[in-house]
Amino acid sequence: MKLDKFKQLIEDIKALQDKSTQLYKIGVDIHDLVLDPYWGVINNLLKEIYGEQGEEWISWWCFDNDFGKKGHGAWDEAGNVICQDVESLWKHIEKLKSRENETKF
Repeated sequence: MKLDKFKQLIEDIKALQDKSTQLYKIGVDIHDLVLDPYWGVINNLLKEIYGEQGEEWISWWCFDNDFGKKGHGAWDEAGNVICQDVESLWKHIEKLKSRENETKF
């Protein structure tokens, strides 16, 4: 996936999350009926594109790290800082995808 498409994807996920949060604050919970099936589709597509590890990194960035707002750090095996913004997240999961594709053949 190209970087610009990936950034748009993350923005769309954030917009969906923000709208869900706004509705929840006024007493409307749409998770079980509406959002859970969408999240399932999104997660399955991300796993297909980026593999299990890639999908886990994206979920971590979006939900555990609140789209980077929490400032949780992440490091690669060599101790280099990774995933400090959307672009570095994209670079990291693209590398993971490349490694995974290499091991398939």
